[in-house]
Amino acid sequence: MKQYTMKLDSTRQRPVVILDNGLTALLDTGAYIPVWTDEEDILTSELGAELVRKDVPLSGFGGCTHGNMYKVNIDIGGILYPNMHLIANNDINATFNLILSAYVKIFINFINGSVRSRQRKEWRKRSGSCVK
Repeated sequence: MKQYTMKLDSTRQRPVVILDNGLTALLDTGAYIPVWTDEEDILTSELGAELVRKDVPLSGFGGCTHGNMYKVNIDIGGILYPNMHLIANNDINATFNLILSAYVKIFINFINGSVRSRQRKEWRKRSGSCVK
């Protein structure tokens, strides 16, 4: 089994890691969808993200909001996530670039349509999703 280490930012009260490319990411076990909290221009021009869909509903952060969905290749601690889908919303007041969810693989499967409709409905019920 391969083990890897992420550099924890010891100045933070939350688990924020410093990625190899200089970005910072909050590791959030309660998050379902990875969220980009910085300017979308950085995501597109510097990381080469591709817009997938505009105005995607997103719950959490004290209610419902919307953002644009992108796919991007990101290297996290030596593990490459090709075509990772994330939602960009720079209205979130955050001091890190990215919120990484514990469900990255599940979400990618969800986007690719491999999760059955019943499972989607169950997720929406549990997560309080903005989408009915």
